[in-house]
Amino acid sequence: MTKSGYPNSPGAWERGADRLHALAEELLPHASAHARNADSRHLQQVIPALRATLHNRPRPAGIEHVMVLAGQLRTVIRLLQQDPGDGVAEMISRTIAMGKAGYTPGSFVTQEQLSKDFAASRSLIQRAVGLLVHKGVLELAGKRRLRVPVPGEPYRTVPEHIAQRLRERIASGVYRDGQALPSRRTLAQEFGCSTTAVARALADVRAEGLVAWTRGRPVTVINPPRAPRRLTPIAPVANVANPSRPVQDLSLPALGAVCAEPG
Repeated sequence: MTKSGYPNSPGAWERGADRLHALAEELLPHASAHARNADSRHLQQVIPALRATLHNRPRPAGIEHVMVLAGQLRTVIRLLQQDPGDGVAEMISRTIAMGKAGYTPGSFVTQEQLSKDFAASRSLIQRAVGLLVHKGVLELAGKRRLRVPVPGEPYRTVPEHIAQRLRERIASGVYRDGQALPSRRTLAQEFGCSTTAVARALADVRAEGLVAWTRGRPVTVINPPRAPRRLTPIAPVANVANPSRPVQDLSLPALGAVCAEPG
């Protein structure tokens, strides 16, 4: 050990450099995601310097390389901690506005998915989600689930959302009268929720008289609503033999008048 308390051996500095490089590789994706935001100007300046330090690592690494790298990492961590989540919230909002796959209206997402897709830490995602929910860009759909709102459609919980989709499928004929619906497990996988949420949705649809089931039997559609048939008015028939002469009125009042005529 030296007088300053640092180990003064090439092996010790090399091991310290390994740990710092591993930390830097973990932080760089998060830092790069935030650097794309115009509000992270300081982070945009630090990242190129950090990448250059990682690229120019001496072999073996000495005290100078370790101290420079440690200082840059402290700066990156401080800047990330100062970010209130505006940068991540802006990226998520742009992704939703563009309608990218997985973020279309009516889609469900989790904070874990957001953290992976936008390369942001869990704490930053939580702050960004709070901002987006407050602005109405995302809706809470459970303890861990979020939903992209549908324009013009009121907010629905997960069971309400599933029940509405089942109603639409029954009304459009996707599920016909007497047809068995997919199992609760299949519907849960389709909508990305628990079977409990599916059971609540089926109970709502059952209360409306659209489906029925008994113990040990699948859920089946009963009496799906149909649009009323419109009667087409019958046009008067023309006289085919003489188009200029209309067909005689054969109603009872007309016949009576004819019979009453003299001659």
